[in-house]
Amino acid sequence: MEVTVLAVQKWTIKNETENLQGITIHFFDIADNETSPDCIGVLPAKITADQKLFDKFTTLPAKYNFNIRLKRGAAGKSKPVLLDVTKVEK
Repeated sequence: MEVTVLAVQKWTIKNETENLQGITIHFFDIADNETSPDCIGVLPAKITADQKLFDKFTTLPAKYNFNIRLKRGAAGKSKPVLLDVTKVEK
């Protein structure tokens, strides 16, 4: 899946038993152009991922290929999981 990545942000959430770490990737896919009575244009999206992917984002904004799979989430609903990213070279 080829998308344009706008920003990547590291985060840490502390709870009683552990520190959870990850990244949030803000992106858009030009193919998701909205045309409806309530929206015009391309809305940005975001996905969370493992922090080990942070260093793969070498230039931003830029086009990247996302390797995504679906994982069973809460209540059996599908959740996308970002496995890997590669920068699209011009």
